[in-house]
Amino acid sequence: MVVGFGFDPIPGLTQLKPEVTYLLVLNGPKANQYFSLNRLRSLIGRSHPPHIIVDIDLSGYEPSLPTTISRHHAVIQWANNKLQIIDLASRNGTFVNGQQLTPPSADRPSDPVVLTVGSKIKLGNLEFAIVVAG
Repeated sequence: MVVGFGFDPIPGLTQLKPEVTYLLVLNGPKANQYFSLNRLRSLIGRSHPPHIIVDIDLSGYEPSLPTTISRHHAVIQWANNKLQIIDLASRNGTFVNGQQLTPPSADRPSDPVVLTVGSKIKLGNLEFAIVVAG
């Protein structure tokens, strides 16, 4: 490991790595379930086979009806060794640490937002956190 000025890690800041990073469900009937974030890109939403298949299927996760998760709600991706989330112009929005990701228009995705350990994500009425195993 390289040490010295400019090379020391920030104390308490854990480096995110795909093989140990998870999306933790914080509320709803399936609270405390984890989704691995080891894929380069994961589509989040509600599957409707055979026409709509998502990587992280939140069907049955919502605490109440009507559903607030869009079929294609958001994408979590790894880019330049950073974890990012993008809202896909979802109906009920994507929030990171209380800030809404705002697409430039109703049919365009938002700009990517970088996620860190402990980032709180809200998709519709579901809440999540970014956690690291180990």
